[in-house]
Amino acid sequence: MRGKAALVLGLGIGYVLGTRDGRERYEQIKQKAARLRDDPRVKEKAAQAQSVVQEKAPEAKQAVSDAAQKVAHRAGGSEDPGPHGDATVEPAPMPSAPASVDPTSAVPDNDTPYPGSAPG
Repeated sequence: MRGKAALVLGLGIGYVLGTRDGRERYEQIKQKAARLRDDPRVKEKAAQAQSVVQEKAPEAKQAVSDAAQKVAHRAGGSEDPGPHGDATVEPAPMPSAPASVDPTSAVPDNDTPYPGSAPG
């Protein structure tokens, strides 16, 4: 899918840059984008957005830190703060497959239902 998107994008760019009409249209789009970028109203809104982000960042950081500590506690990690005040999380051991499972089998047989699925 990524290859198809790149191909379509490449064809579109080739058209825009390769044809005279495309080049004119490209210049129009470029000029409109520059006008929009330089518009004082856009600059004002961008500055307001930056201010809001800077004001809310400490609150968001604290909320994420609190949530991480709760998850660490539920996962059995230590609640002792680390060097940066963060909770230290011990990784949980990986479960091993039951002896009845063949680890070399990557795909189940068509007759074998997936766990939790209804036969059908």
